[in-house]
Amino acid sequence: VSDVQGYRGSLIERRSQGVGQEFRLVPVALRQGVFHPKCIYLAGSQFDALVVGSGNLTFGGFGRNLEVLEVLLSTTTPSVFGDFADFLTAVETRNGKDLQCPDIGWVQTFRECALRSAGSAPQASREQPRLIHTVESSVVSQLPGRVAGLAVKDLTVMSPFFDPDGSGVHKL
Repeated sequence: VSDVQGYRGSLIERRSQGVGQEFRLVPVALRQGVFHPKCIYLAGSQFDALVVGSGNLTFGGFGRNLEVLEVLLSTTTPSVFGDFADFLTAVETRNGKDLQCPDIGWVQTFRECALRSAGSAPQASREQPRLIHTVESSVVSQLPGRVAGLAVKDLTVMSPFFDPDGSGVHKL
């Protein structure tokens, strides 16, 4: 799935057709804002991988630009896959309101994969990475609850975002 502008840009770059796999893009529109998650879900027979990063779905985003990618495996960080399933549920709940997606079936498919990968993993330990999304609330509003009881010394923003006046980063 991709925001509408990313979808159009990817169609322009489709000259690479025939190399590797064929992928189907589903456009997503957000009335105010842009649908901008950058997640790749790879399902396998032995483990699944979730790639989260800053690269857009373009040649630049996956080849020329300086980007950040984090690869999370179901064998080492299963709780993140539960977080990803929660993200997908939130997207599905928001669809038809201010988020418009013509084919929401992909949500159920990937949520089932993520829940299988999360398995019966115990509640995320404090040492494990967590996936935080902004479908329901801002990162700034979620952080106090996420770090309660921890001795937090610093915070690293791994997936930078466009913020013309820097106010979001300043709040973080």
